[in-house]
Amino acid sequence: MLQTILVYSILLLFLLFLTSIASYNERITLSKNKFFRWEIVLIILFFSILFGARYDVGEDHLRYLDGYLDPFIHHNTGQEPIFKLIGDVFKSIGLHPIIYFSVLASIQIFCLLYFMKDEKRIWPFLVLTLIMGQFFLSWMNGIRQDVAACIFLCATTFILRRKFWPYALLIAICIGFHYSALILLPIYFLFFNGNSYVGSRLFQIIILSFVSVIAISKFEVLPYFGKIITTFTNLLGYQEYSEGVLMSFADKTKTGLSMYMSILIDYVIVINYRRLKSFYTGNKFNLIYNLYFWGTIMQILFINNLVLARPFRYFRNFKMIIIAYLLFYLFSNLKSEKNIAFFMIMFLLLCGLFGATIVNEPFQFMPLTLK
Repeated sequence: MLQTILVYSILLLFLLFLTSIASYNERITLSKNKFFRWEIVLIILFFSILFGARYDVGEDHLRYLDGYLDPFIHHNTGQEPIFKLIGDVFKSIGLHPIIYFSVLASIQIFCLLYFMKDEKRIWPFLVLTLIMGQFFLSWMNGIRQDVAACIFLCATTFILRRKFWPYALLIAICIGFHYSALILLPIYFLFFNGNSYVGSRLFQIIILSFVSVIAISKFEVLPYFGKIITTFTNLLGYQEYSEGVLMSFADKTKTGLSMYMSILIDYVIVINYRRLKSFYTGNKFNLIYNLYFWGTIMQILFINNLVLARPFRYFRNFKMIIIAYLLFYLFSNLKSEKNIAFFMIMFLLLCGLFGATIVNEPFQFMPLTLK
Protein backbone atom coordinates (compact mmCIF):
# COMPACT_ATOMS: atom_id res chain seq x y z
CA MET A 1 0.00 0.00 0.00
CA LEU A 2 2.91 2.36 0.69
CA GLN A 3 3.97 2.19 -2.97
CA THR A 4 0.40 2.92 -4.07
CA ILE A 5 0.13 5.96 -1.77
CA LEU A 6 3.50 7.31 -2.92
CA VAL A 7 2.87 6.80 -6.64
CA TYR A 8 -0.64 8.26 -6.70
CA SER A 9 0.27 11.15 -4.38
CA ILE A 10 3.41 12.09 -6.35
CA LEU A 11 1.45 11.80 -9.59
CA LEU A 12 -1.30 14.07 -8.30
CA LEU A 13 1.09 16.68 -6.87
CA PHE A 14 3.21 16.73 -10.02
CA LEU A 15 0.17 17.14 -12.27
CA LEU A 16 -1.24 19.89 -10.05
CA PHE A 17 2.11 21.69 -10.18
CA LEU A 18 2.38 21.49 -13.97
CA THR A 19 -1.25 22.39 -14.66
CA SER A 20 -0.93 25.39 -12.33
CA ILE A 21 2.05 26.54 -14.39
CA ALA A 22 0.02 26.04 -17.58
CA SER A 23 -2.84 28.06 -16.09
CA TYR A 24 -0.47 30.84 -14.99
CA ASN A 25 1.34 31.00 -18.34
CA GLU A 26 -1.99 31.28 -20.11
CA ARG A 27 -2.84 34.37 -18.07
CA ILE A 28 0.44 36.21 -18.60
CA THR A 29 1.31 35.31 -22.19
CA LEU A 30 0.27 37.25 -25.25
CA SER A 31 -0.04 34.12 -27.41
CA LYS A 32 -3.23 32.67 -25.99
CA ASN A 33 -4.29 29.05 -26.36
CA LYS A 34 -0.81 27.84 -27.27
CA PHE A 35 -0.89 24.13 -26.55
CA PHE A 36 2.55 22.59 -26.92
CA ARG A 37 4.34 24.37 -24.10
CA TRP A 38 7.00 22.53 -22.12
CA GLU A 39 4.80 22.01 -19.06
CA ILE A 40 1.99 20.53 -21.16
CA VAL A 41 4.37 18.15 -22.91
CA LEU A 42 5.65 17.07 -19.47
CA ILE A 43 2.07 16.45 -18.28
CA ILE A 44 1.39 14.16 -21.24
CA LEU A 45 4.73 12.35 -20.95
CA PHE A 46 4.58 11.83 -17.19
CA PHE A 47 0.99 10.61 -17.20
CA SER A 48 1.50 8.36 -20.23
CA ILE A 49 4.68 6.68 -19.04
CA LEU A 50 3.36 6.08 -15.53
CA PHE A 51 0.11 4.53 -16.69
CA GLY A 52 1.82 2.67 -19.48
CA ALA A 53 3.93 1.02 -16.77
CA ARG A 54 0.94 0.20 -14.55
CA TYR A 55 0.32 -3.54 -14.30
CA ASP A 56 -2.66 -5.76 -13.46
CA VAL A 57 -5.16 -2.95 -13.86
CA GLY A 58 -8.10 -5.27 -14.47
CA GLU A 59 -9.36 -8.18 -16.53
CA ASP A 60 -9.56 -6.17 -19.76
CA HIS A 61 -6.04 -4.78 -19.35
CA LEU A 62 -4.58 -8.25 -18.80
CA ARG A 63 -6.44 -9.54 -21.86
CA TYR A 64 -4.98 -6.73 -23.97
CA LEU A 65 -1.54 -7.49 -22.57
CA ASP A 66 -1.88 -11.20 -23.37
CA GLY A 67 -3.07 -10.34 -26.86
CA TYR A 68 -0.09 -8.05 -27.41
CA LEU A 69 2.40 -10.66 -26.19
CA ASP A 70 0.84 -13.61 -28.01
CA PRO A 71 0.26 -12.99 -31.75
CA PHE A 72 -2.18 -15.89 -31.98
CA ILE A 73 -4.43 -14.40 -29.30
CA HIS A 74 -3.98 -10.93 -30.77
CA HIS A 75 -5.15 -11.95 -34.23
CA ASN A 76 -8.22 -13.82 -33.03
CA THR A 77 -9.87 -11.33 -30.71
CA GLY A 78 -11.93 -9.50 -33.34
CA GLN A 79 -10.41 -6.15 -32.42
CA GLU A 80 -11.36 -2.98 -34.24
CA PRO A 81 -9.05 -2.00 -37.14
CA ILE A 82 -7.24 1.06 -35.73
CA PHE A 83 -6.68 -0.48 -32.32
CA LYS A 84 -5.50 -3.72 -33.94
CA LEU A 85 -3.21 -1.83 -36.33
CA ILE A 86 -1.45 -0.04 -33.47
CA GLY A 87 -0.86 -3.33 -31.67
CA ASP A 88 0.35 -5.07 -34.84
CA VAL A 89 2.82 -2.31 -35.72
CA PHE A 90 4.23 -2.01 -32.21
CA LYS A 91 4.53 -5.76 -31.84
CA SER A 92 6.18 -6.16 -35.26
CA ILE A 93 9.01 -3.79 -34.34
CA GLY A 94 9.43 -5.41 -30.94
CA LEU A 95 8.35 -2.58 -28.66
CA HIS A 96 7.80 -3.37 -24.99
CA PRO A 97 4.16 -3.38 -23.79
CA ILE A 98 4.96 -0.36 -21.58
CA ILE A 99 5.50 1.73 -24.72
CA TYR A 100 2.35 0.32 -26.29
CA PHE A 101 0.16 1.18 -23.30
CA SER A 102 1.93 4.54 -22.86
CA VAL A 103 0.98 5.58 -26.38
CA LEU A 104 -2.66 4.66 -25.72
CA ALA A 105 -2.58 6.63 -22.45
CA SER A 106 -1.02 9.60 -24.26
CA ILE A 107 -3.97 9.68 -26.68
CA GLN A 108 -6.36 9.80 -23.75
CA ILE A 109 -4.67 12.60 -21.78
CA PHE A 110 -3.90 14.57 -24.94
CA CYS A 111 -7.55 14.55 -26.06
CA LEU A 112 -8.77 15.61 -22.61
CA LEU A 113 -6.34 18.52 -22.36
CA TYR A 114 -6.81 19.58 -25.98
CA PHE A 115 -10.58 19.65 -25.57
CA MET A 116 -10.07 22.02 -22.62
CA LYS A 117 -7.16 23.97 -24.15
CA ASP A 118 -9.10 27.24 -24.07
CA GLU A 119 -9.83 26.84 -20.36
CA LYS A 120 -6.46 26.14 -18.77
CA ARG A 121 -7.63 27.89 -15.62
CA ILE A 122 -9.73 24.75 -15.04
CA TRP A 123 -6.83 22.32 -15.55
CA PRO A 124 -5.66 22.00 -11.91
CA PHE A 125 -9.20 21.02 -10.90
CA LEU A 126 -9.47 18.77 -13.94
CA VAL A 127 -6.42 16.65 -13.03
CA LEU A 128 -7.53 16.69 -9.40
CA THR A 129 -10.84 15.16 -10.47
CA LEU A 130 -9.19 12.78 -12.95
CA ILE A 131 -7.05 11.20 -10.23
CA MET A 132 -9.09 11.61 -7.04
CA GLY A 133 -12.44 10.94 -8.71
CA GLN A 134 -11.38 7.50 -10.00
CA PHE A 135 -11.88 8.42 -13.65
CA PHE A 136 -8.38 7.33 -14.59
CA LEU A 137 -9.08 3.78 -13.38
CA SER A 138 -11.23 2.86 -16.36
CA TRP A 139 -8.92 4.53 -18.88
CA MET A 140 -6.33 1.76 -18.73
CA ASN A 141 -8.74 -1.11 -18.24
CA GLY A 142 -11.48 -0.62 -20.83
CA ILE A 143 -8.80 0.80 -23.10
CA ARG A 144 -10.50 0.57 -26.50
CA GLN A 145 -13.70 2.25 -25.47
CA ASP A 146 -12.04 4.82 -23.25
CA VAL A 147 -9.61 5.89 -25.98
CA ALA A 148 -12.66 6.32 -28.22
CA ALA A 149 -14.42 8.27 -25.45
CA CYS A 150 -11.49 10.69 -25.18
CA ILE A 151 -11.42 11.20 -28.96
CA PHE A 152 -15.16 11.87 -28.74
CA LEU A 153 -14.39 14.84 -26.49
CA CYS A 154 -12.53 16.47 -29.35
CA ALA A 155 -15.27 15.50 -31.80
CA THR A 156 -17.85 17.49 -29.83
CA THR A 157 -16.02 20.73 -30.68
CA PHE A 158 -17.33 20.28 -34.21
CA ILE A 159 -20.88 20.05 -32.88
CA LEU A 160 -20.38 23.51 -31.40
CA ARG A 161 -19.00 24.73 -34.73
CA ARG A 162 -21.77 23.01 -36.72
CA LYS A 163 -19.34 21.05 -38.88
CA PHE A 164 -20.77 17.61 -39.47
CA TRP A 165 -18.14 16.01 -41.69
CA PRO A 166 -15.15 16.68 -39.39
CA TYR A 167 -17.33 15.36 -36.55
CA ALA A 168 -18.21 12.25 -38.58
CA LEU A 169 -14.52 11.71 -39.39
CA LEU A 170 -13.54 11.72 -35.71
CA ILE A 171 -16.44 9.39 -34.89
CA ALA A 172 -15.15 7.06 -37.62
CA ILE A 173 -11.78 7.07 -35.83
CA CYS A 174 -13.62 6.31 -32.58
CA ILE A 175 -15.31 3.36 -34.30
CA GLY A 176 -11.83 2.23 -35.32
CA PHE A 177 -11.14 1.78 -31.60
CA HIS A 178 -14.56 0.47 -30.56
CA TYR A 179 -17.53 -0.38 -32.77
CA SER A 180 -20.02 0.83 -30.18
CA ALA A 181 -18.94 4.42 -30.95
CA LEU A 182 -21.46 4.24 -33.78
CA ILE A 183 -24.08 5.39 -31.27
CA LEU A 184 -22.26 8.74 -31.03
CA LEU A 185 -23.08 9.78 -34.60
CA PRO A 186 -26.68 10.94 -33.87
CA ILE A 187 -25.41 13.12 -30.99
CA TYR A 188 -24.52 15.77 -33.56
CA PHE A 189 -28.13 16.18 -34.70
CA LEU A 190 -29.38 16.43 -31.12
CA PHE A 191 -27.11 19.31 -30.13
CA PHE A 192 -25.82 21.21 -33.18
CA ASN A 193 -28.54 23.85 -32.70
CA GLY A 194 -27.57 24.39 -29.07
CA ASN A 195 -30.60 22.51 -27.72
CA SER A 196 -30.79 21.57 -24.06
CA TYR A 197 -32.67 18.57 -22.70
CA VAL A 198 -31.98 18.65 -18.97
CA GLY A 199 -34.96 20.74 -17.88
CA SER A 200 -35.18 22.50 -14.54
CA ARG A 201 -33.18 21.75 -11.44
CA LEU A 202 -36.23 20.14 -9.83
CA PHE A 203 -36.71 17.87 -12.84
CA GLN A 204 -33.06 16.79 -12.64
CA ILE A 205 -33.33 16.03 -8.93
CA ILE A 206 -36.44 13.91 -9.51
CA ILE A 207 -34.82 11.92 -12.34
CA LEU A 208 -31.59 11.49 -10.39
CA SER A 209 -33.51 10.33 -7.30
CA PHE A 210 -35.55 7.86 -9.34
CA VAL A 211 -32.55 6.11 -10.91
CA SER A 212 -30.61 6.27 -7.63
CA VAL A 213 -33.36 4.32 -5.88
CA ILE A 214 -33.24 1.72 -8.66
CA ALA A 215 -29.46 1.43 -8.32
CA ILE A 216 -29.40 1.26 -4.52
CA SER A 217 -32.24 -1.27 -4.40
CA LYS A 218 -30.36 -3.35 -7.03
CA PHE A 219 -33.49 -3.58 -9.14
CA GLU A 220 -32.61 -5.39 -12.37
CA VAL A 221 -34.16 -3.90 -15.52
CA LEU A 222 -32.91 -6.56 -17.93
CA PRO A 223 -35.76 -9.09 -17.44
CA TYR A 224 -38.24 -6.43 -18.61
CA PHE A 225 -36.33 -5.37 -21.71
CA GLY A 226 -34.25 -8.47 -22.41
CA LYS A 227 -34.89 -8.96 -26.12
CA ILE A 228 -34.64 -5.27 -26.97
CA ILE A 229 -31.43 -4.82 -25.00
CA THR A 230 -29.86 -7.98 -26.41
CA THR A 231 -30.56 -6.74 -29.96
CA PHE A 232 -29.11 -3.35 -29.05
CA THR A 233 -25.94 -4.80 -27.53
CA ASN A 234 -25.45 -7.01 -30.59
CA LEU A 235 -25.66 -3.91 -32.77
CA LEU A 236 -22.97 -2.24 -30.65
CA GLY A 237 -20.50 -5.06 -31.08
CA TYR A 238 -21.27 -7.13 -27.99
CA GLN A 239 -22.36 -10.20 -29.97
CA GLU A 240 -20.61 -12.50 -27.52
CA TYR A 241 -23.13 -11.60 -24.84
CA SER A 242 -26.38 -13.53 -25.03
CA GLU A 243 -29.28 -12.53 -22.83
CA GLY A 244 -28.23 -15.17 -20.30
CA VAL A 245 -24.67 -13.88 -20.21
CA LEU A 246 -25.96 -10.34 -19.80
CA MET A 247 -27.94 -11.47 -16.79
CA SER A 248 -24.84 -12.99 -15.23
CA PHE A 249 -23.11 -9.62 -15.30
CA ALA A 250 -25.65 -8.22 -12.86
CA ASP A 251 -23.71 -9.70 -9.95
CA LYS A 252 -20.31 -8.50 -11.17
CA THR A 253 -20.84 -4.76 -10.78
CA LYS A 254 -19.51 -3.24 -7.58
CA THR A 255 -22.13 -1.09 -5.88
CA GLY A 256 -20.33 -0.17 -2.69
CA LEU A 257 -19.40 3.03 -0.89
CA SER A 258 -17.83 4.57 -3.99
CA MET A 259 -21.18 4.40 -5.77
CA TYR A 260 -22.90 6.31 -2.96
CA MET A 261 -20.19 8.97 -2.92
CA SER A 262 -20.41 9.32 -6.70
CA ILE A 263 -24.19 9.79 -6.54
CA LEU A 264 -23.80 12.38 -3.77
CA ILE A 265 -21.44 14.29 -6.06
CA ASP A 266 -24.18 14.23 -8.72
CA TYR A 267 -26.63 15.75 -6.24
CA VAL A 268 -24.20 18.57 -5.41
CA ILE A 269 -23.74 19.25 -9.12
CA VAL A 270 -27.47 19.31 -9.85
CA ILE A 271 -28.19 21.55 -6.85
CA ASN A 272 -25.67 24.06 -8.22
CA TYR A 273 -26.82 23.72 -11.84
CA ARG A 274 -28.38 27.18 -12.18
CA ARG A 275 -25.37 28.95 -10.72
CA LEU A 276 -23.01 27.00 -12.97
CA LYS A 277 -25.10 27.85 -16.00
CA SER A 278 -24.93 31.54 -15.13
CA PHE A 279 -21.18 31.39 -14.51
CA TYR A 280 -20.23 29.39 -17.62
CA THR A 281 -22.12 31.08 -20.44
CA GLY A 282 -22.11 29.67 -23.95
CA ASN A 283 -23.00 26.51 -25.81
CA LYS A 284 -19.96 24.54 -24.68
CA PHE A 285 -21.11 24.29 -21.07
CA ASN A 286 -24.64 23.50 -22.23
CA LEU A 287 -23.41 20.61 -24.39
CA ILE A 288 -21.07 19.23 -21.72
CA TYR A 289 -23.74 19.39 -19.04
CA ASN A 290 -26.36 17.67 -21.20
CA LEU A 291 -24.00 14.83 -22.08
CA TYR A 292 -22.91 14.56 -18.44
CA PHE A 293 -26.43 14.49 -17.03
CA TRP A 294 -28.07 11.97 -19.35
CA GLY A 295 -24.95 9.82 -19.55
CA THR A 296 -24.83 9.69 -15.76
CA ILE A 297 -28.54 8.92 -15.49
CA MET A 298 -28.19 5.94 -17.83
CA GLN A 299 -25.06 4.67 -16.08
CA ILE A 300 -26.78 4.80 -12.70
CA LEU A 301 -29.89 3.14 -14.14
CA PHE A 302 -27.82 0.22 -15.46
CA ILE A 303 -25.25 0.20 -12.68
CA ASN A 304 -26.31 -3.30 -11.64
CA ASN A 305 -25.38 -4.70 -15.05
CA LEU A 306 -21.87 -4.08 -16.29
CA VAL A 307 -22.50 -4.71 -19.97
CA LEU A 308 -25.62 -2.55 -20.22
CA ALA A 309 -23.77 0.37 -18.64
CA ARG A 310 -20.83 0.08 -21.04
CA PRO A 311 -22.29 2.08 -23.98
CA PHE A 312 -22.78 5.07 -21.67
CA ARG A 313 -19.13 5.13 -20.60
CA TYR A 314 -18.61 7.50 -23.51
CA PHE A 315 -20.13 10.23 -21.35
CA ARG A 316 -18.16 9.66 -18.11
CA ASN A 317 -15.48 12.16 -19.10
CA PHE A 318 -18.12 14.88 -19.21
CA LYS A 319 -18.86 14.22 -15.55
CA MET A 320 -15.18 14.70 -14.79
CA ILE A 321 -15.24 18.06 -16.59
CA ILE A 322 -18.44 19.20 -14.84
CA ILE A 323 -16.91 18.36 -11.44
CA ALA A 324 -13.86 20.44 -12.40
CA TYR A 325 -16.14 23.29 -13.48
CA LEU A 326 -17.96 23.13 -10.16
CA LEU A 327 -14.77 23.04 -8.09
CA PHE A 328 -13.34 26.03 -9.95
CA TYR A 329 -16.57 27.98 -9.54
CA LEU A 330 -16.77 27.27 -5.82
CA PHE A 331 -13.06 27.98 -5.27
CA SER A 332 -13.39 31.28 -7.13
CA ASN A 333 -16.28 32.35 -4.91
CA LEU A 334 -15.24 31.25 -1.44
CA LYS A 335 -16.48 34.46 0.14
CA SER A 336 -19.89 32.80 0.35
CA GLU A 337 -20.40 30.41 3.27
CA LYS A 338 -22.61 28.27 1.05
CA ASN A 339 -19.80 27.92 -1.49
CA ILE A 340 -17.31 27.04 1.25
CA ALA A 341 -19.67 24.31 2.48
CA PHE A 342 -20.21 22.88 -1.01
CA PHE A 343 -16.48 23.01 -1.77
CA MET A 344 -15.67 21.12 1.42
CA ILE A 345 -18.36 18.52 0.69
CA MET A 346 -16.99 17.98 -2.82
CA PHE A 347 -13.41 17.79 -1.59
CA LEU A 348 -14.28 15.29 1.14
CA LEU A 349 -16.20 13.11 -1.32
CA LEU A 350 -13.25 13.15 -3.71
CA CYS A 351 -10.95 12.27 -0.80
CA GLY A 352 -13.22 9.33 -0.03
CA LEU A 353 -13.03 8.12 -3.63
CA PHE A 354 -9.26 8.62 -3.63
CA GLY A 355 -8.96 6.60 -0.42
CA ALA A 356 -11.01 3.80 -1.98
CA THR A 357 -8.66 3.86 -4.97
CA ILE A 358 -5.60 3.45 -2.74
CA VAL A 359 -7.19 0.56 -0.84
CA ASN A 360 -8.78 -1.28 -3.77
CA GLU A 361 -6.53 -0.44 -6.74
CA PRO A 362 -2.91 -1.07 -5.70
CA PHE A 363 -0.31 0.29 -8.09
CA GLN A 364 2.04 -2.31 -9.54
CA PHE A 365 4.80 -1.68 -12.06
CA MET A 366 4.81 -3.87 -15.13
CA PRO A 367 7.78 -6.28 -15.16
CA LEU A 368 10.38 -5.45 -17.79
CA THR A 369 10.53 -9.13 -18.70
CA LEU A 370 7.21 -10.71 -19.64
CA LYS A 371 6.48 -14.13 -21.02
